[in-house]
Amino acid sequence: MKGSAVVQGLKAWASKLHPQLPLSSKESQRLLTALTSSFRQHLDEVHPRPATEDGRQKPGSGGASKTSTHAMHSSAALADKHLASVLMNPLLTKASGGVKKADQDFANAQVELQKNPAKDPISLLEEYHEKGAATVPIARLCLEIFTKSLDGLPEGMQQKETTECGAGRRTLLWLWKSEQYKQAAFVDDKTFISLLVPLLMKEGHEEYLWEWIQLDQALAEGESTAKHGRPMYHRYLWKGRLLSEMVNTKLGPPHRERKSADAALAIYSRGCKLKLSAPDGNHMEHLPLAQAATSLGRAFRASQQDYRCTDPKLYEEFIDTVVYSQDKVPEYNELQRADLWLQHPTKPRALPAFKFWQQLFNDPHPCWQRFGSFVRQGAMKVEGQKALNWYMMMVRATALLLEQGCSEEAAWMEGRILEVFPTSASKYLQRDLKRHREEQRERRQTVEPAVAERIPFPTFA
Repeated sequence: MKGSAVVQGLKAWASKLHPQLPLSSKESQRLLTALTSSFRQHLDEVHPRPATEDGRQKPGSGGASKTSTHAMHSSAALADKHLASVLMNPLLTKASGGVKKADQDFANAQVELQKNPAKDPISLLEEYHEKGAATVPIARLCLEIFTKSLDGLPEGMQQKETTECGAGRRTLLWLWKSEQYKQAAFVDDKTFISLLVPLLMKEGHEEYLWEWIQLDQALAEGESTAKHGRPMYHRYLWKGRLLSEMVNTKLGPPHRERKSADAALAIYSRGCKLKLSAPDGNHMEHLPLAQAATSLGRAFRASQQDYRCTDPKLYEEFIDTVVYSQDKVPEYNELQRADLWLQHPTKPRALPAFKFWQQLFNDPHPCWQRFGSFVRQGAMKVEGQKALNWYMMMVRATALLLEQGCSEEAAWMEGRILEVFPTSASKYLQRDLKRHREEQRERRQTVEPAVAERIPFPTFA
C-alpha cells in the first residue's frame, strides 16, 4: 500500500540514519577487561596492599607473610570472586537472546538522565539510536521525564515548552526510523502510546496520527493479541489505542475547563466515519472504536458537570453510533445507549434505561434470558467496581424517573434494585437516591440559564 505524503516523508527521513553496529567479540572483551581493571584499581585504593607484598619481607619470616597477605586481602579475594560470578552469570550471557544488552542500555539511560537532569531527554533517545541501542522502553522513559518536567507549569508555559522541544515529533520520527513500531514492544506498551499521542497533538501534529491510523501496517503480534481469538481486530488494536488516546487528550485541559467534550466527540465521529465508509475488505473496516467509546462514556459518567456545555447534537450522534464500537450482542449495545441517555448534557432521559431493565428482567427471548442471567447471577453478585457500576446505573435511572414524575416506573426500579442488591440497597438506596435527585436539580439550574441566554429577547414594533 502506498503511504501518504506524511508517511512517505517519515520513511525518507528514516533512510538517512544508519545505526551503529553492535560491538564485536574483541571489542566486548576489551571493554570487559577495562571494567575489571578499573574495579580492581578502585578496590586497591580502598584496601591498600601492605609493604610486605612488594618483596620487602624480613629475613626468616618464611610463609608467615604470605598468610598475613592472604588474610589482609580476604575482602579483595571475595570481591574478585563476586565480580567473576556476576560477569559469568548465565542470565548475562549471549544465550539470553539480547535481553542483557537491552536491560543494560535501559539502566544506563536511567543513570544518565539522573546524573544530568537538565539534559533534553529526547536528545538522549536520539543518541542511543545512533548507537543502535534505542528501544521502546528507553523512549517511554525519555517521554516520562519530559512530561514530568512540565508538571506545575501554567498551561501556556507547558504549551510553549512542548512546542519548542518537539518531543512528540522527534519521538515519532525515531519510531519510524528504527521501525520499532513493527515490534511487539510497541504494540503492548500502552504507557508509551499514552505519552506520545498527547505531545503530538499539543505540537499540532494530529494529522500525522490520522495518516498513521489509515495505514494497513502488519504489526508484530504482542501479548494482547495472543490472549484473544479475533486476529483481524487485534491486528489493528494499536489503531484503537491511538484513537482512544486522541479522545483522552481532547477530554483534558483546556477542554475540561470549557466544560465541553465537543473536541473529543469530533475525534470519535471522524474515526467512526472512516470505519463505516471503508470499502468491503478494506482494513479500516476493522478499526477498533471500543476503547475510544469507553473513554467517552467513562468521562460523562464520572462527572456530568465537567462536560455540561457539550453540544447536544454531537452527543446524540455519539449515542446513535456507539453501537458500531462493539462487536458484542445487541443487548449490550442497548445497555450502552441507555446509560448514555442518563448522562445527556442538557436533556437526560431515564425511560431508555427503564425499558432496558424491563427487557432484561421480563423478555422471554433466549438472548435476553441469557444476558439477564449473566447480569443477575454474575456481574451483580460480585464485589468491586463492576457491581458498583451496575448498581449506580440503576440508582441514577430511578432518581431521574422520580424527578421526571414517573413514580410507577421508579417504584418498579426500586424493587429490582432491592432484588439484586438486597444487602447494599437496604442500607444505602434511599441515601443514594436522595443524592442523585439533588444532583439532577443542580444540573437543571445550570442548564436552564445557559439555554435561556441563547434565546434572543423579543423586540416590539
